Amino acid sequence: MQFDFGQNWLDFSNRALTSRRITEARMDFRTLFSGIDLKNKKFLDIGFGQGLSLLFAKEAGAEVYGNDINPKCRDALERTASIMGMTGEVPVIVGSILDNTTIQQLKAQFTDNGLYEIVHSWGVLHHTGNMKLAVKNALSLVKDDGYFICAVYNKHITSKLWVFIKWLYCISPSFVKKVIIAIMYPVIFIAKSLVTLKNPLNMMRGMDFYYNIVDWVGGYPYEYASLKEMIELVEKEGFSCIKKVPAEVPTGCNEYVFVKENKINRISMPDNRSIYNENWVEWENMKRYGPMSRHTQRLVRNVCKQITFSSLLDVGCGPGVFLSVMNKSFNNLKLGGTDISSIAIRLAKSKFPDAEFFEADISTVTIDGSWDLVTMIDVAEHIENDEAAFVNIHHFCRKYLLVVTLEGRMRPFEPQIGHVRNYKKGELQEKLVRSGYTIVKTINWGWPMYSPIYRNLSQTIDAHKKSMTLLRRIMTHLAYSVLAFNVPHKGDLVIVLATPVKRS
Repeated sequence: MQFDFGQNWLDFSNRALTSRRITEARMDFRTLFSGIDLKNKKFLDIGFGQGLSLLFAKEAGAEVYGNDINPKCRDALERTASIMGMTGEVPVIVGSILDNTTIQQLKAQFTDNGLYEIVHSWGVLHHTGNMKLAVKNALSLVKDDGYFICAVYNKHITSKLWVFIKWLYCISPSFVKKVIIAIMYPVIFIAKSLVTLKNPLNMMRGMDFYYNIVDWVGGYPYEYASLKEMIELVEKEGFSCIKKVPAEVPTGCNEYVFVKENKINRISMPDNRSIYNENWVEWENMKRYGPMSRHTQRLVRNVCKQITFSSLLDVGCGPGVFLSVMNKSFNNLKLGGTDISSIAIRLAKSKFPDAEFFEADISTVTIDGSWDLVTMIDVAEHIENDEAAFVNIHHFCRKYLLVVTLEGRMRPFEPQIGHVRNYKKGELQEKLVRSGYTIVKTINWGWPMYSPIYRNLSQTIDAHKKSMTLLRRIMTHLAYSVLAFNVPHKGDLVIVLATPVKRS
């Protein structure tokens, strides 16, 4: 017994799919795939439904293939393509991902060992009747260095009750199904309003609330997994989770991006967690008294005086030095911070015991709550997948994101302190726009006294490994004065203020 997803998708494409919903779905697709190059990649969508993800991947230049158990989804795909004005046939295999015959057909689509650079399955594998086997079979189709991107229902105390409701719906005659939907529509509307504090009619991924209710209430078979359970299930097959986005509502879909470990193992990047756990106690004085840190704090305060905010979350907060500066400069701020270093979080908590702190890699997870202003001060240059971090921040950034980082040539000492990049001119702004932000203001600063002079001198004197003696504190005050003599609006230090684009 299985719900007729194909008919529901066909009805959606025929009756509810609009240009506005397509635009919203495209933005959510780009958010999920941020940092992943689709051009010329073999892209498989398992359970493609109405076909939006397949067509967005095709728009991005991917070589796309579809698989769905319901033949009506092929009709829904054709209808969606027609509405989007897209031509060209998409190869589709109709069959179950649990069936070995289907697996072999998918592998026979092309001669290059039959594996795909990207396998995508959003909200599908938990409806197969054997989620663990479905996941394993999907993973078997991923090429070395490839990505597995999926969404699976979150495990909740009410999950077993929903199994019964969905079973009851599927065995009921059509008039009873209509009664069940009529009852569930207002119940789910009210519940979602209370949980999210948003209008439930404004759906993500271009969905329509009514058809989403039908899909949810009727979606049987139905399985689920906690974030931990799902990550463990996939990682034991040789994958690493590089991004996870918790469900907006307790029984909703958690999103995951996994990559085969071959890709991870070949990347020789700094171990920033170890670097900062080892050095934050000593580096706290550098952040407090260092001439560039003080100038950065001054510039950021000036920008922040031009905006209104009542809460501040500092991503990469370190020991809380910047939070201390902002707490003194702005009254009655709600403060919070994240950092990958447990040592940094402990130091920050000691200064602000009532603030909210999260030990987290913001490029792989998002956090709960909502913050007027989110800052990243000297952090983005340390994050390998910076666009994933910007996307995750979008979930809890209410008004503004302020990023301070470096442009120009990377000096030899910088990898030793965890830098993985310096940005090219305009690169940061482009990444922020792709991640769903509008640029409000850009400030460059630091030429010539900071860069090239001071940055080159930092390499020569090995400044980042020196203790903050009395003599060094005197020298930092002198350096602070000298660094003030810079040409306005020019230099390698870049400050970008952006605002998140709100979904309608």
